[in-house]
Amino acid sequence: MDYKMHSKSNDLLDFQTLDALLEKIAHYSVTVKREPSEECNGISGALSGETAPGTRVRECAAMGDGLDAAQMSATTQGQPPPLQPPSAFQNPSPPEIASVVRPKRQTNQLQYLLKVVLKTLWKHQFAWPFQQPVDAVKLNLPDYYKIIKCPMDMGTIKRRLENSYYWNAQECIHDFNTMFTNCYIYNK
Repeated sequence: MDYKMHSKSNDLLDFQTLDALLEKIAHYSVTVKREPSEECNGISGALSGETAPGTRVRECAAMGDGLDAAQMSATTQGQPPPLQPPSAFQNPSPPEIASVVRPKRQTNQLQYLLKVVLKTLWKHQFAWPFQQPVDAVKLNLPDYYKIIKCPMDMGTIKRRLENSYYWNAQECIHDFNTMFTNCYIYNK
C-alpha cells in the first residue's frame, strides 16, 4: 500500500485520504474576501473567518476576456484599444529548484516520491491548479503574495526532485504540505 507521512502527526495518509483532501479543496471557491484592516501575515490572521464549501467569498473583477465596453467600441471603430497601465503588482520569482551550495542526494524514498506519489497526484482531475506557481497577476490576486510568504506548487516540487534538490524525503513532504496549507490559508 502507498503511504505519505503527514507532517503534523505520526499518522500515515494513504492515496485515498489524499484524494479526498484534493476533492475537498476543489469544492472551495478560489477567492477570499478580506477586510482592508485585516492583517494577514502567514498563518496567524489568515485562518480567522468561516466559510462553507462552495460559497463565493471574494468580490472579483469580471472574468471575461479582459475587454470592457469602451475597448470593444474603440476596436470596432478601427482604432486600437487604449494602452493598459502596467500592473501595480508582479509575481515574484519562483522558488529555488537547484542550488550549487546545497549538497545533492538521490534516495529510494525521493525516487518513490517522484515516480509514484508525484506522478499519481499530477494525474488527478483536481490537480491542475497545483501544477504551476500561482500567477497572481493573471488571476488578479494582488494580496496573494502578501498572505502567502512561502509559495509552493507541484511543478516546483517536480523540478526539485528531478534536480536532486532535496536531501531527504521529509523536505519534499514538507513542500507538499506547504502547497496544500497555502491553498487552505488563502482560500479560507
